[in-house]
Amino acid sequence: MTVHERFMVHMKPSTAKLRRNYKLYNAVTKYGRDKFYVETLESSIPLELLNQKEIEYIAAYNSFYDGYNSTKGGDGRIINKVENEDELLSFAKSGMSADELALKFSVNKATVLRTLHKLGFYYHVSQDAILRLARSGMPNTKIAQSLGCHTATVCRALDKADARKHRVPIKNRDDLNISAIVDAYNAQMPMQELCNKFGITKTVFYRIKKSINLKSRPQIYKHKIRYHDYLSTGLPSSLR
Repeated sequence: MTVHERFMVHMKPSTAKLRRNYKLYNAVTKYGRDKFYVETLESSIPLELLNQKEIEYIAAYNSFYDGYNSTKGGDGRIINKVENEDELLSFAKSGMSADELALKFSVNKATVLRTLHKLGFYYHVSQDAILRLARSGMPNTKIAQSLGCHTATVCRALDKADARKHRVPIKNRDDLNISAIVDAYNAQMPMQELCNKFGITKTVFYRIKKSINLKSRPQIYKHKIRYHDYLSTGLPSSLR
């Protein structure tokens, strides 16, 4: 593969708006392919030295911290240099999470996990710990953060123990005065004012509306009629 062909491989996913976590793809998507070019810095490098040369040039141009390189170089399966793997494994065994390791070594979390898996180390989350936190009332996202795992891992553990928390149907929630909300809506109260008054978001309101099959009200705001004017004068005959 030539340098130009390799460069075009970088360009294609950018056009398709893929790999959004990488700086180069984001930049090409933002500024356009015509704003970027490629040039050869060194040629005739032995294959076994390519990874090391990549590391050296990224360091020389400081392009990881002040450029478009998303890693410090190498083949993508190691952290930076091979000798770092022992240090990575030591930190992982000491209890440091994959997210913390990714931040410490300035790499992607996936790189950390691939390297640890290659070394025979896997993170295991205790189901008992998940159940204990869930029963204490902690949300699934908070459980995942505290245990250093993905939210899907928490959900699978709760499903396995038949302890999955299901959202209460919105029309059965005790903290919502649905009848008052519906009355205000039918009285043509502006949506933002309604949400502020009852301490809800528009998303919550539309969930309420869908759950009780509430009909949409006339679009009187196209006629610049304010809520307070409606209370005193009533709905115009053209909208009745």
